[in-house]
Amino acid sequence: MSLQQRVDALQTELAVAQKRGESSHHQWSDLQMTHHDTLDHLKEAYRDVIDANGKLKEEHRLGLGRDAIIKWATERTSLETSRHNYATELSQYRDELRRVTDELASKTLREEDLTRQVAAAAAERLQDQREIANWRDKYNVVVAKLDEAQATIMSLESTVKATTSRLDDTMSQLEFARQNAREFDDQAKVVVHNNPSQVEELRETLQDVQSTLAHRTQEKTDAVASVGRLNDLHMEVVALLAEKERMVDRVSTMLGQNQQRVDQLEASIEAKDDEINQLKRQSSTTAAALDDTFQRLQAFDQLSMAYHDTRIQYEARQSEIEQLESQLRSADTSAAALQRSLLERQEKLDAAVEQRVDLEARFRELQSICHDLVAKLELAEDKTRAQSEQSSLQLDVRAAHDELQSAHASLQHTLHDVQRAANAKVQGLEAALSGMYDSTKQKDCELAALRSDMDRLADEQNHMLANERERGERNTRALESKCAALQAKVDALQQQNSQLDALVQTHKGSCNEWRDACQEAVTSAETLKRELSQVQVDKAHELADMSERLEALEKDHKTLKARECTVSMQNTEV
Repeated sequence: MSLQQRVDALQTELAVAQKRGESSHHQWSDLQMTHHDTLDHLKEAYRDVIDANGKLKEEHRLGLGRDAIIKWATERTSLETSRHNYATELSQYRDELRRVTDELASKTLREEDLTRQVAAAAAERLQDQREIANWRDKYNVVVAKLDEAQATIMSLESTVKATTSRLDDTMSQLEFARQNAREFDDQAKVVVHNNPSQVEELRETLQDVQSTLAHRTQEKTDAVASVGRLNDLHMEVVALLAEKERMVDRVSTMLGQNQQRVDQLEASIEAKDDEINQLKRQSSTTAAALDDTFQRLQAFDQLSMAYHDTRIQYEARQSEIEQLESQLRSADTSAAALQRSLLERQEKLDAAVEQRVDLEARFRELQSICHDLVAKLELAEDKTRAQSEQSSLQLDVRAAHDELQSAHASLQHTLHDVQRAANAKVQGLEAALSGMYDSTKQKDCELAALRSDMDRLADEQNHMLANERERGERNTRALESKCAALQAKVDALQQQNSQLDALVQTHKGSCNEWRDACQEAVTSAETLKRELSQVQVDKAHELADMSERLEALEKDHKTLKARECTVSMQNTEV
């Protein structure tokens, strides 16, 4: 009875084990179906990833990325060329500005030189006017000295006339003295006849008077000769004065011509002053135009700085694009790594599938073993029913029951291990596939964002390049027109400066001629001055000699008169 109960219990346990096996089998089938669904999803995701990679490869193969890179490279080269062109144009404009500034500085220096030359010419004109005034003063002094010399000559002539009259008086007095002497001689003869001693004395006195008279006659002849020489000298002085007057007339005509030249030079200097004022006004207008041009060039420099800043932003965007490209390449590499990891996971899944197939084979083997055991158990039950009386069979049944329990426990343990391993693998594969799917979606979003950023940057670059190109062309046209106007003004200023240089050269030549004429007038005036001083010295010496001689003659005349008085008194006494 107990064996039957045990058999029933074993049967119930076996039924429970079969139910558990069936439930486990259902669970395993459900797990297998879930696993198959997961594998299908993984295969679909893998196919999607493969399709995405294929599309990316196809896009790369079709050259869209290469075309974008080539387009970006061409735009970059065009930007580089335009930047280089703008840089060359900017350098040209800066060189032109530097050249115009240098020309303006040279024009300013030339204007300053012209101003200094005009000031020097004005100073020279003032100096020349002062020299002319000095020469006029000297001329007036010379004329005054000539007038003094003329007055001196007139006084000398009057003195000579007075001396001549005095000589005539002296000659008349001498004639009167001769008559008196003749009378005195007649009287003396009488007196000599009457007074021989007094006659001797009077004879001695007469000899003295005769010797004195001879001496005075000789002095008279000398005075007449000196008066002749004075007359000759007077004629020479008159000729010299006439020559000096002619020279003074020539000097006055030369001074008049020089005055005319000075007036012409003053007129030319005034004209040059007007031209210089006009040039100053033109230079002021040119300076204003250059200031405007400089301001425009500063604005162009600001535009170039803005272009430089834009270029820096473009390079920053370019670096961002390169970073995005590097990120895209890293995404490609990560996608390739994901693909490789998917391949590895697929290999692992294949290995897990093979392992599951092996486990299913083992499960079928175990199931067949269980069926065999059940068959053996049924045979054992039959045997137990057939041999229920035998006690030895109980031990066999118990041993079989223990063996069945141990086999059932081992089967349950193996089933639980297989279920845990399968669940762990399925969960790991699901987590890996979900992570890969999320990373793939994230990479797709990043790729879409990169493409949108690249498109936006390309649009901004095209718009910015178009604006910069239009602005540069407008500035270039404006600067070219300004440079042409400045070049025309510079040519006009150069022509005016050449005309001014020619006028300054002619002014210098006329100034040199006038200076030479003034120098000739100075030398002629100095020679006149020296000759007049020499004539004055000679006249002074001659007048001194004549005055000394006249004084001596007057003294002799006085002595003769005194002697004549004494002789007449003696004659009256006699």
